[in-house]
Amino acid sequence: MNYFEFSYPDGKISKNFHLEKYSLFFLSYPENKHIWTKSHTTLASRYFSENGKIISTLFYSHNVAQGSFSLLYSHGSSGFYSLGDKSKMNQLIDLDGQLDLIFTGACISPEKAFLVIEDFSKNPLELSKKIDWINTKDVDMTEKYKLLGLED
Repeated sequence: MNYFEFSYPDGKISKNFHLEKYSLFFLSYPENKHIWTKSHTTLASRYFSENGKIISTLFYSHNVAQGSFSLLYSHGSSGFYSLGDKSKMNQLIDLDGQLDLIFTGACISPEKAFLVIEDFSKNPLELSKKIDWINTKDVDMTEKYKLLGLED
């Protein structure tokens, strides 16, 4: 039987999606943003096959400075970034000073991020239709690879 693992900003990992708990982290973001500043900058929800192979993943990166989130959905060989502002998809932010890099243009509100996570919990094999997405193949990764030391 396939199963999930959901990361929580308080450090817990659960195979169950606790809608009420997640909603506090996102929908009451101003009151609960202190929880995010104590956690890793990037968390993930994963969907596994019964033999433990990852089928799809939704990464969510917290941008403290903007109070927003960048999402990355991967399924098979496909990847998609959330799209907040296409004109800023060439600008990078280092979230923690340790090269946890996100594209500024991928940042969306906590409320929208929550809607996507909720959709992922219901159907992890499809992109949420609640936000706009951009295929990772359509994003210039040159600068990101350079900063990560991955240039050829």
